Amino acid sequence: MLASRGSASWRSLSLLLLCSCAAACASESPSADALRQCLVDDPSDRSTMSCGTAESSYISAYEQEALSQCTHVPGRIHVSDEGTIVDAAQLSALRRVGSLTFFRNEAMTSVDGLEQLSVADTLGFNNLRALDDLGALSGLCEVTDELYVIGLPELTSLEGLHNVGSVGNLVLVGNAGLRDLDGLRGLQRVAGDVQIEGNTALPAAEIEAFVAALEVGGEITIADNG
Repeated sequence: MLASRGSASWRSLSLLLLCSCAAACASESPSADALRQCLVDDPSDRSTMSCGTAESSYISAYEQEALSQCTHVPGRIHVSDEGTIVDAAQLSALRRVGSLTFFRNEAMTSVDGLEQLSVADTLGFNNLRALDDLGALSGLCEVTDELYVIGLPELTSLEGLHNVGSVGNLVLVGNAGLRDLDGLRGLQRVAGDVQIEGNTALPAAEIEAFVAALEVGGEITIADNG
């Protein structure tokens, strides 16, 4: 899924892929704010700042303050360090992103700072041993390519993802503390594959009911859960 090496704060931030952004929230009763965030941006809105292209790259956002004012990043942001990042505060202006992935940030306990994010191509969390709260993602409405949560032992709930109405692929693997899927209650459609494996506290009946309610376009893999 991801391959990365640890480094200093925000050392592995890069912009790679173009993003296509146009969606409306798919929650049962979305708030006005959520709907506003998920609509195509008003070109007259002077508060937006698009940063970079598919070829752009940033070595260190903390050093350059490269992304702190960016509302749109039409490529990839990859965040990996050796234990200094505790949240996503440096990305507090971000509304739309091509790909946003977090890998092996040992001190990260929350995604606070991502409250304005509404649309992503890919959103991924991998091997974050302390992360236990996704609540700041409540404005997120669509993940067009892949949503993955892998190896988060302290995460007991996916609350914060409840306004996500559709994803490309859904991957939930190796989250030992995950107890339910209620945090994905707004999800209606997975265009590609669903993979739910190795979540040892997640009841089989919960998974079966969750998958049965989805429109799934690809393969479904369920194994080694509770």
